Amino acid sequence: AEVIIVFHTHYTGDHVPSMQAKAGVGETLNEIKEVAVINNDTPMHKVGLSNQEQTNFNKMISAIEKNCKECGDFLDQLVLLSGTKGDEKYHVASYVKQFFNSEIKAARAIGDVGKTFASLYNFYYDKTTALLDKIKTPKTRAQKSKLVHDSQNYLRENEGKFKAMIDLYKKIQESKQFIIDKLDDLETFRTFALTDNGYKVTGPEGYVLHKDGDMVKLVNRLEFSYINFTLAKKWR
Repeated sequence: AEVIIVFHTHYTGDHVPSMQAKAGVGETLNEIKEVAVINNDTPMHKVGLSNQEQTNFNKMISAIEKNCKECGDFLDQLVLLSGTKGDEKYHVASYVKQFFNSEIKAARAIGDVGKTFASLYNFYYDKTTALLDKIKTPKTRAQKSKLVHDSQNYLRENEGKFKAMIDLYKKIQESKQFIIDKLDDLETFRTFALTDNGYKVTGPEGYVLHKDGDMVKLVNRLEFSYINFTLAKKWR
């Protein structure tokens, strides 16, 4: 059997807990026919922006910074309120990530913030209704129903903050896609996805931007994540 392993990161340091991730394999590999050694760094120096593109990108970043100030503390609060067990799994905070993933699975980009907020509310309602329907004990059902009711009130009372969060998500996706689209034009390796009608050409998964040891990964959510969510995992 042949096994394909992709190495794109190496680690430095003497102790596992304190090791630092660095981009690249970290050493020169000998080229032998059994191993494909591919240097696929995208030539960042060839990326250029027009004055208008630079202005538009700066506006995106300014909008992101504004939204972070408006809902940053609120996002921290959502993290603390979310969970998969006990009472936490009935709180709307536990469904925000699920909601955004469901939008990707449906190939829907975030458009109107107000409509997206309404969709989040409906998504939470449908999910918790199904959860409550599974509870057989009247007392327990009443207790959990109150948690859901309180969380619905939490949604309504914090509508402005939820909308700021949705707008932040939207702006981050737009700025990421702006960068990805620029880099895609320089990509030399093609990416393919297996469909019922054979292989089709797709955009790359995304890019890892690295400089002086720091790395940021940008994933093409609307294409790669959609494919990852929806195509059958025939390798499983």
